[in-house]
Amino acid sequence: MSHDAQGNPLLYNVRIIKTYIEYLEKYYPDISTDEVLDYIGMTRYQLEDPGVWYTQEVTDRFHAFINKKTRNPMIARDAGRYVVSSKAYKVMREYIHGFIGPEKAYNLLPMIHAKVSRGSRLTVQKQGHCRLEVVTTPLPGVKEKKYQCDNRIGQFEAIAGGFTGHYAQVEHPECIHRGDAQCRYIITWAEPLFLRIKRYRNFLLLLAPLVCIAWAFFLPLAALVKLSLFCFLLVTGITSINWYLENREYKKQIEEQSLTAEMLIAESNARYNDATLAREMGQAISRTLDIETLLDTIMSILKSRLDFERGTVFLANEDKTRLIFKAGYGLAPDQEDYLRGVELHLDNPASRG
Repeated sequence: MSHDAQGNPLLYNVRIIKTYIEYLEKYYPDISTDEVLDYIGMTRYQLEDPGVWYTQEVTDRFHAFINKKTRNPMIARDAGRYVVSSKAYKVMREYIHGFIGPEKAYNLLPMIHAKVSRGSRLTVQKQGHCRLEVVTTPLPGVKEKKYQCDNRIGQFEAIAGGFTGHYAQVEHPECIHRGDAQCRYIITWAEPLFLRIKRYRNFLLLLAPLVCIAWAFFLPLAALVKLSLFCFLLVTGITSINWYLENREYKKQIEEQSLTAEMLIAESNARYNDATLAREMGQAISRTLDIETLLDTIMSILKSRLDFERGTVFLANEDKTRLIFKAGYGLAPDQEDYLRGVELHLDNPASRG
């Protein structure tokens, strides 16, 4: 596990804080994002980098600050519910919604949890129809706070909402903050409408023939025909409704899986470009001895691999008192000429150039 400069373990991914920030910007626009980030020592660049992790101390400071600013004791739970709308979890959210029904989505929780937290272990176990148990156990040396339980509860409530339109019911019978060794959550949710209708349809398919056979010994032929026709129309009608709702759900699933595939391809391309960038720059450095040629080669690589319109390289002089323009791309000739005549001071804190 990685640690910060003070030796504290980096336990949580920046996606968690980013979700909070998105929630604050939407529902508490008077709270300055820059002020919040300054308070916890995080930059906007770090906030946008999914590879950034932070410590328990940072998350405690962050929550204390926003709790004071919002004056909302339920802020952690509310932000947890917002996870289904957060851009920070966009790929994971679309991946989850690509499944039919909440149960399969909840079964993905251990994988998702591992991507955003190194401080605890999470397991999921089915307990019955539309009901399962989630257990989180802190790892040795990790001391989670009560608001982190509240945030998880909000997330668990929201996952089912993406399928049923209603929050799941979450019980919390065991909690480490009440002296238990683990946090245990019992999650129940309403069955999606199309699955409920399908279950009724299957029941009628079994019951209707039995009813007709049973009444065949007591009813005249004309009445029996009417009863059979009624049962047939009833089953056909319910089957048609179920077919419509189920196909609508599958269409939604296919659309969301398509979005997920597009986002995963974009991420894959970005990782490929990053890996290729590192490889090509390494090859250029190992093969090129002339500094001017090397810088031109690096600029060419950066231009082709990075999604930036322009870039520059400034190097320090021998005395390390000035930064001097050495190479760039995306610049007009007059801009390059201007930069070549500019020296940026390194030995004067008050200097503006």
